[in-house]
Amino acid sequence: MYFLKSAALFLVFLALMRFELRPVLPWLAAESVLGFLLVWGFRFLVRQAMMNWYKVIPQEMILFVGWSATMEKVIEAYEKDVGRFQTVLGFIEVLGQPLDPALAAKGIRNLGRIGDFEEIASKIDATLLLVDETAVAADQLHQMALACSLYGIHLLLLPAAIPSLTRRLEIRRVGGTSLIGVQGVPLDLFFNRFLKRTVDIVGALVGLAISGPIILMAVFLIKRESPGPAFFTQPRVGRDGRPFNIHKLRSMRLGADAGPYQATVANDARILKIGKFIRRTNLDETPQFYNVLKGDMSLVGPRPEVVFTIDQLKRNIRHYNLRHHCKPGLTGWAAVNGFRGGKDLFPERLEYDLEYYEHWTLAFDFYIMLRTLLPPKNAH
Repeated sequence: MYFLKSAALFLVFLALMRFELRPVLPWLAAESVLGFLLVWGFRFLVRQAMMNWYKVIPQEMILFVGWSATMEKVIEAYEKDVGRFQTVLGFIEVLGQPLDPALAAKGIRNLGRIGDFEEIASKIDATLLLVDETAVAADQLHQMALACSLYGIHLLLLPAAIPSLTRRLEIRRVGGTSLIGVQGVPLDLFFNRFLKRTVDIVGALVGLAISGPIILMAVFLIKRESPGPAFFTQPRVGRDGRPFNIHKLRSMRLGADAGPYQATVANDARILKIGKFIRRTNLDETPQFYNVLKGDMSLVGPRPEVVFTIDQLKRNIRHYNLRHHCKPGLTGWAAVNGFRGGKDLFPERLEYDLEYYEHWTLAFDFYIMLRTLLPPKNAH
C-alpha cells in the first residue's frame, strides 16, 4: 500500500516539475477517478459474489462484554473496515457497568446480564463474542467460554495484561499450554536494521551534499540578523533512552533557551525572521543529516524529545517509552500527519509513533519521506 502511495506521490512531483506535462494533468486526473471507480466497483461485486453466491465470506454477528476506550476502538474498526458484512447485535451487561448512553444512541441493545449469557446465546444468532478481560471475573469468563463452545460462537479476548497500544501479539504452545505474548516487530530483524541503516547512510550523504549550500546561506542570514553561533546543539533522547546531541540551525534569538524549557508556539516572539522561514520549511533540521550519518538518528522515526521532558512524559502518558525502541528520525509518521509540537498532542503523536514502529517497511519510510516534501502542518 505505501509503495503504491509513494509511487503516486513521486509521479505527481515529476508532473508538477515539468511544465510540458501540465496540459495532460486533467486527463490524468480523469483517468485516475475512472480507474478508482472501476476498481471499487469490481471489488464490491467480487465481495457480493463471495458472500451471497459462493458463501465463502461469513457475515459476522457480534456481541461484546465490557466497555472501555480499547473496546470502543475495536467496535469502531469492525463497523468502519468491513461495513455491512459485520453486524453488532448487542451488549452483555456486567454488574455495575450498564449500557453506556453513547452506545444506546447508536442503536446498540442491552441483551441482558453476564450471568444469563448461556440463555442469551441460545436465543440469538451470534457468531463472535468480544470480551474485555478487565471487566469480567475468571469464573464468568470460563462460563462464557463453555457457552460459546456449546453454541458455536467464536470468543476473542482483549487481554488485560497487554498494553492497549501494543498491537503485535502471538500465541505460542508450550507444554500443551497456550501463551499470549508480544510478537517481534520488523526492526528486531537484523536484515531490516541493516537495510534501514544502509538507506540512512546513503540518504545522509546525499542530504548533506544537497543541503550544504543552503546551510551556508542560512548561516550567513542568521548571523546577519542575530550575532552569535549559527548552530544550535541540544541534548535529546535516542534509541533505548540514550541521550545524544542534536544539531540544528539556530532559529531563535541568542539566549532564548535560557531558563525553564518552553515549547515553541505559533507567533513565538523568540523566533528570528529568517527563523520563521527555516522552521516552516524544515530547513533548520538539515544539519541533522550529520546526526543520521553518525548513527544517532535515522532518516525516518519518532521525533526526538528534549531530555528533561522525558521523565514527566513517561510518567504522565502510558507506554510513552515504547517509542524509544527505535532510533529517532529526521522526519516521522507523526510529523507528516501534523503532530509536531504542543504538549496536548503528545498522546496522538505516541499513537502514530507506535504505528510506525510496529508496521515498519522500507516502502513506509519512502512514503513518509515523500510526504515530508509536501507543505508541513503545524510548523512554527
